[in-house]
Amino acid sequence: MDGVNLIYKFQRELKERLSAVEESILQGVDNLEKYQYLIGQRKAYSESLQELSNLLKKGANEDD
Repeated sequence: MDGVNLIYKFQRELKERLSAVEESILQGVDNLEKYQYLIGQRKAYSESLQELSNLLKKGANEDD
């Protein structure tokens, strides 16, 4: 498996985890600590996805 395919696979996994976290938030949480934890996870997944997207775009531009 080359690096680009690995990035796409990791990106798909992060999207699934982000979706699960968002679903948990929408269903409601018991307390503020859990809510803050889920919001932190959501932010981390979103930022990671953005960085992966930037890397893939940069790689595509370098190939041109």
